[in-house]
Amino acid sequence: HESLAGKLPDGKTKLDDPDLAAICGKCTQHDPESRYQTAQDLADDLGRWLEGKPVKARPVSLRERVSKWARRNPLAAWFAGVVAALLLAGIAGLLWSNAAIRAESNRASANAAEAADERDKAYRRQYQAEMLLAFQSMRDGQAGRAVDLLDKHRPENGYEGRPDLRGFEWFHLWKLCH
Repeated sequence: HESLAGKLPDGKTKLDDPDLAAICGKCTQHDPESRYQTAQDLADDLGRWLEGKPVKARPVSLRERVSKWARRNPLAAWFAGVVAALLLAGIAGLLWSNAAIRAESNRASANAAEAADERDKAYRRQYQAEMLLAFQSMRDGQAGRAVDLLDKHRPENGYEGRPDLRGFEWFHLWKLCH
């Protein structure tokens, strides 16, 4: 059929194949150094072409190399595809999980900062309320109670790590008590 029609049964000529065209081109090079050095080199390249392997007559891209390998080894290519898909799914899952963990960590940090701010506000309100009680206690003649309230806010009495809020009012009441 080929010799009569010059074409393959699928309608293509043999030279439509870039590998075969490269082999023919290498055979017909003007420069002898560019041709196959031996008939065995030509036979080996033709054998590679018949087997669907990359030929030495032209450089083959990685994409073509993988495509030819997949056509020669469909089952292995299928398994490689499944493994690649599973790896990509696993990586995507890890990235999603990492993003979720970071978001939760950021929320926890924000909550911790908000809680610390609320504790600080509560401590300031407590201080103000106790200064008012200490003043009222002094006014009512209960100096002992006023000293107890004032003493709670001395830094050496358990309020470590909190700001020293003692101002004029504390020192004034302290002098009145002593």
